[in-house]
Amino acid sequence: MDEASYLKLNIDEKNMNGADIGCGARKIILSAIGIDVARLEATDLSSGGNTYAEWVCDAHILPFKDNTLDYVISRHVLEHMNWKIALLEWIRCLKPNGIMNLVVPNPDHLHHPGHGIPVKEVIDYLVCLGYSEISFTDLLDNYSWGLTLLLLN
Repeated sequence: MDEASYLKLNIDEKNMNGADIGCGARKIILSAIGIDVARLEATDLSSGGNTYAEWVCDAHILPFKDNTLDYVISRHVLEHMNWKIALLEWIRCLKPNGIMNLVVPNPDHLHHPGHGIPVKEVIDYLVCLGYSEISFTDLLDNYSWGLTLLLLN
């Protein structure tokens, strides 16, 4: 499964509201609110249209009230942050029964040794926080991993 397809798992794009954190110039879900540290606009409009971050902000401090988003997605962003603080913030914004889909580089892959976060560290941290509805999968020949967290009410 490719990364974009994984990020869309269990998300109803028409009836759910959510955020694409670190979207750059290409949001994965066009109806999502794009969050990034800069407003990057695509110059090549042939690959799906010009999308960009509606909110330019630090993803450690999101501009949403508690329990307001149905989903949060993020691709190749968490490893550039204080990931424990970021995860707490992203979870804070999710409604009960919310979904968080993440894609993170595998630091053991030969194309980016040491860059990324071991999936076990993230899962262990979420379990320590009391979350149990967690699943993960290897993506793109183990280049990255995907993690889904379902917040049960």
